[in-house]
Amino acid sequence: MVTRRRVRSAVRLGVFSCGLLLSSFSSVCEEPRIAPIPFEELLKSNFFPPYLSGSISPDGEWMAFTLINRGRAARFEGRAGTRYWITPSGAPFQLTGADVWIANTKSGEVRNLTGNTGNNWGPVWSPDGECLAFKSDRAGPAAVWVWESSSRRLHQVSSAQVIDTFGGLQWTPDSERILFTVLPAGVVFGTWLDSLGYGPTDENAQYKDSPPDHASVHLVEFAASSNFNKFFCDLAVVDIRTGKLERLLSHIRPLWWRLSATGVSVAAMCSVGETKPGSAQGLFDLWLVEFQRKQPRLLAAKTHWQFGSPISWAPDANSIVFTTGGPESTPTLFRVATNGGNATPLLSSGEEELRSPNCLLWDDTGRHLYATTDHALWEIAMPEGHLRRIASLTDREILSVAALSQTDQLWTSNESEAVILLTNNVRTLNQGFYRVSLKTGEAQLLFEEAKSHAVNPVDHLGMYVSRGGKTVAYVAEDARHPQDLWVLNLERRTTRRVTDLNPVFGKYVLGGPRLLDWRSADGLTLRGSLLLPSGYKPGNVYPVVVCVYGGALLSNNLNEWDPVASPLQRQFLASHGYVVFLPDAPQRVGTPMRDIAKAVIPGVQKLIELGIADPERVGVMGISYGGYSTLALIVQSHLFKAAVSIAGSVNLMDSYVRPGMIGVSIAWAEQGQGKIGGSLWQYRNRFIENSPLFYLDEVETPLLLLHGTSDTSPVMESRLTYGALRRLGKDVVYAEYEGEEHGPDQWSVPNQADYYHRIIEWLDSHLKSGAVQ
Repeated sequence: MVTRRRVRSAVRLGVFSCGLLLSSFSSVCEEPRIAPIPFEELLKSNFFPPYLSGSISPDGEWMAFTLINRGRAARFEGRAGTRYWITPSGAPFQLTGADVWIANTKSGEVRNLTGNTGNNWGPVWSPDGECLAFKSDRAGPAAVWVWESSSRRLHQVSSAQVIDTFGGLQWTPDSERILFTVLPAGVVFGTWLDSLGYGPTDENAQYKDSPPDHASVHLVEFAASSNFNKFFCDLAVVDIRTGKLERLLSHIRPLWWRLSATGVSVAAMCSVGETKPGSAQGLFDLWLVEFQRKQPRLLAAKTHWQFGSPISWAPDANSIVFTTGGPESTPTLFRVATNGGNATPLLSSGEEELRSPNCLLWDDTGRHLYATTDHALWEIAMPEGHLRRIASLTDREILSVAALSQTDQLWTSNESEAVILLTNNVRTLNQGFYRVSLKTGEAQLLFEEAKSHAVNPVDHLGMYVSRGGKTVAYVAEDARHPQDLWVLNLERRTTRRVTDLNPVFGKYVLGGPRLLDWRSADGLTLRGSLLLPSGYKPGNVYPVVVCVYGGALLSNNLNEWDPVASPLQRQFLASHGYVVFLPDAPQRVGTPMRDIAKAVIPGVQKLIELGIADPERVGVMGISYGGYSTLALIVQSHLFKAAVSIAGSVNLMDSYVRPGMIGVSIAWAEQGQGKIGGSLWQYRNRFIENSPLFYLDEVETPLLLLHGTSDTSPVMESRLTYGALRRLGKDVVYAEYEGEEHGPDQWSVPNQADYYHRIIEWLDSHLKSGAVQ
């Protein structure tokens, strides 16, 4: 059966009459109860979007952040006409319904500055603390706005249309100008959308029609840097008093850009394609613009790049340090002088331990550069490049280092010249804080908790330190509590929760987390994250839902509220009586499909041996690559009694002909998540052996397929799976959601409601009938 949803929400949220909304999230007073969480309660929840760091005021009094209310996002009418996750106004689709909030770090008072009007995101305090800049489409096309703290007035700074990139907004030190990325001069926004290479059809075709007076021919062009076309922009600076806009760099695709600490120069790392069409090895140029000279200068050309490679300005702005890397490159740390000369390796050839650091921060003198790897803190004496390991934390993973807000400068506590590290205990997965002396290397654990801290994967920012270190704030969550803002007291070694952004969940008894370990079919020691059902009683067996995602170590989600790999909010599943299991599923190049089964199935068997799982009531589900992983499991095992695949791929060869994803998907299959290891012509058999399509005749598990028709992971994959299983006479149901994108969390309310209810009804009908207790 195919169900096609063509539902539009007619529900609107009331708009607050005042520009500034004062609000306080009150605690829930009623006694928590064991009951299924209604879907409607999920719509009341608020969450911090990923990839967006907050901003702390210079005096440490106020923390600014982006917050999305799930219900408002789902009901937001401006989401219609979205193309490749970009709304018609230019706001990112993932930020639909977002607002800018501030929270007082002492009193806990919270304010919605943007009053549920439009999409608002990316707030940054000015250096003098008088203004808060952010991006918004509240008055039309996305633009830069400012909130004045003294007058509490909102106003648009410039009419130039924002193109959202990782650089965000950056203030000049005098608090008078803002740097940001804008629509290229002379380019119409609709034309810019076309340049992304993703058409408006369900299949997101990358074809451009010929003019009507020409032959009926479709021209297909391979788009260099196609994965970064959405960053195609100009880098500009605007005067907040006059609104005068000046373009500094034109027609670039920035992967990173930052103003120097002196405020006189800006550097930009810009994508310039790949080593060859379809390659996973990206290339970048590094450009420098000085405000006085205006003429851009190329500092490094066609340099190998990989996501997360750090780059850092020296405090005196005389040099820039950056790393190179990628599948075709050996990671290397480089230094380039901004007054001319070539980029040269910073470390000697024998010092290879620090080839690929996670972050790069300077002391205030510029004589020392500090870097972290997964388990160590390092010091590099400048300019000689002498390397010293300050401290090693073999049983802790370093997640983040305290840095002064919006700078590349390390922050040290008091006069002790000690740095604060945010760490993860690799054994317990508890996270906490270390104080490490830069002189002696002594590492002192301040405390650890069963929490997960939000760390931006772009800049590894996980702590927000005000000027002078008066306030250290961070965002944390655990399995029973969504993300909130917290403040760290270093002297007392205590923390204090500042906000209570989701009091609605206090009404329910929630499931508890637990770690599980087992051995894979290959003898590897693996772990998984369990969420036990509400009211769990030891000795009883329960239905289990396995949320799978190949290649991921999902045990790391133990202390997370809503892991991305879980297609449904996992406390929602736990409240409906299910054990939720997120297993580690490491993969190797060449055998990704078999590796998923070798890892996951022994983990499920361990649950059965422990008397937690009923062997006749085990289901599996996944979204995106997790959808592929679900299909990979049910073609190799009859253990599962129900399965749900959302936006999953079934045939890896389709990546070579995927409309709208030319080049990007080829690299995905060869060198990326597909893990084939080479081209279709090199490894023809690998493509077949790792595509569930060719093994669907082995399926005995009832399967529910779900897909949005505007998903860039093409809907044809689920259609192919459905058609093949119907031809084979298998038990399969398929529902398509008209006009919806990849992530169900921001679908329309009716479609989200159908999605949640359809999945839970499917699981209940197959896993709860004839229950044994």
